[in-house]
Amino acid sequence: MPYLVAAMVFVCLLVLLDLVLTLAVVRRLREHGQLLASGAAAGRAEVMPLGAPPRDFTAADTGGRRVSPDTLTGPTVVAFFSPSCAPCLEKIPRFVDQVRGLPGDHRVLVVMAGADEADAPLVARLDAVAQVILEPEDGLVANAFQTRGLPSMCLLDESGVIVAAGRDIDDLMVPAAA
Repeated sequence: MPYLVAAMVFVCLLVLLDLVLTLAVVRRLREHGQLLASGAAAGRAEVMPLGAPPRDFTAADTGGRRVSPDTLTGPTVVAFFSPSCAPCLEKIPRFVDQVRGLPGDHRVLVVMAGADEADAPLVARLDAVAQVILEPEDGLVANAFQTRGLPSMCLLDESGVIVAAGRDIDDLMVPAAA
């Protein structure tokens, strides 16, 4: 009989320990869920630090024109999207509308990661308002800007230095055309 009581006490303690650990995991998951829901993950884009130019790269846009940091003269909005990224697809229509209203001295460069022939209508829509570079996921231009999340956008000043970054064009504080 004393063995039975000891075994029951041990099992009860084990169940209580399991319950405490389960509640701790649930609390932690709830905290992560709240962070994601509050937009902490969609905060500032993960690109090079402000005040730094992109690393050296050379790519060709959809029109065959050469693009490198040297060709990005004047204020330039650089956006990174992917057709397989749901938040990107949500932001692209507003992005297109917003860049249409940029002052004439602003350039727009869009880097589409992982686009294929099926994405031609989306690429054409962006091509109407920006210079578009198609590259594989984790491509040369994305690496030059050290992007680690999509969508990501940044604003380069006249000297090619990143002066603003974010996940939405509103994060860049680009002046509207007068």
